[in-house]
Amino acid sequence: DECLANGLYSAYLNWHYRSRHESLIAFSNRHYYEDRLNTFPAAVTSDRLGVSFRYVDGALYDHKSHTNRREAEALVNFLFERLGDPSERKRSWGIVTFSVAQQRLVEDLVEEKSAGADWAPDFFDDSKPDAFFVKNLENVQGDERDVIIFSIAYAPDDQGRFAMSFGPVNRPGGERRLNVAITRAREQVVIFASVRGADIHAERSNSVGVRHLKALMEYAESGHLEGDAAKPEKTEVAGIRKLVCDCLVANGYTYETDVGMSSYPVDIAVRDPSDPNRFIFGIECDGPKYATQRTVRDRDILRGDVLSRLGWKIFRAWSVDWSFDLKRAEGRMLDLLSKREQQ
Repeated sequence: DECLANGLYSAYLNWHYRSRHESLIAFSNRHYYEDRLNTFPAAVTSDRLGVSFRYVDGALYDHKSHTNRREAEALVNFLFERLGDPSERKRSWGIVTFSVAQQRLVEDLVEEKSAGADWAPDFFDDSKPDAFFVKNLENVQGDERDVIIFSIAYAPDDQGRFAMSFGPVNRPGGERRLNVAITRAREQVVIFASVRGADIHAERSNSVGVRHLKALMEYAESGHLEGDAAKPEKTEVAGIRKLVCDCLVANGYTYETDVGMSSYPVDIAVRDPSDPNRFIFGIECDGPKYATQRTVRDRDILRGDVLSRLGWKIFRAWSVDWSFDLKRAEGRMLDLLSKREQQ
């Protein structure tokens, strides 16, 4: 703030490639960064990636202890169910609560549950890099993990009264704390709550943080952002894109166009015939969107590097190749597709 007040030059860092699934950053991109971020789609759709919502039916908030025990138990049971799979223990995990009291309750429940698991001493070793943690909303800044689980905790009490209080989120700047917390995950966010987004009457509060929390929960429940019409429109399938798509259909492949939520999506994504949740090939054409990238390094090196780290195999369809020797260009693409299927 002081630098800006003194007139120093500023520039936004517009590429976001930490998240291994676009839904992890989509909410913050819309509500905090005005959709300026260029994000990158994942090549695989999985229930182990992205943002999801778990509603805990019948859970109540206890004003005396400032906790929601049933929600905490549901969260910890979910954690240990997932960690029962050895492959899940290779990922890094963290839990973020909306209050210190809920944090302590979750810590106690994790400690109790871990006593019966032979793998627990190694997994919960605090000295390991990216060690498991349980933190509250105010002290999670700077931490990143593959999977982050949230416990909202706040809910109606045993008299049915819902105070619309969400701890630090209600305070001035609470929306920034929320933004920091929800962008800690590299692969997956799971939100546990005892209320739904529709239960939060944001008009009863002057807090920006409460309005954003309501929108976040509705996004996690539905998978759709408010104002999704702001997403880039799909480009017409014409020119070289039509030639490529016609070739794919003629050879039995299914595809999607403009895969991604930012201004520069993957032109054509070919689905794996044996696994519809997986794209085996990404095809980029040198059309208008390619031309919008200002530097050769961005267009031809960095973007492809980021996409490859997200599981994509990228093929470049150059207009000159498809215009002057169509059969050769088609044959080269189909040969690479065939090899990719066998991997």
